[in-house]
Amino acid sequence: MLEGNPKPVIIKLIDGTKARGTIFVFEGKRISDIIKNADKFIVLYNTSIAGLRDKTAILNKAQILYIIPED
Repeated sequence: MLEGNPKPVIIKLIDGTKARGTIFVFEGKRISDIIKNADKFIVLYNTSIAGLRDKTAILNKAQILYIIPED
């Protein structure tokens, strides 16, 4: 079981690719806390990206242009 609260998001990468999916945020934390931590990658679940659907994507945070929460 995944830990944290599921947060639906849209992520745009610097190459113009858009991904829609879910990230899990620990209680008391924000999406921005995930971006600020030392991990170089972010895991996006139930992802729709580049014609793929319902996949798990591991994205390099250095390639992220922006994240928009959907809720």
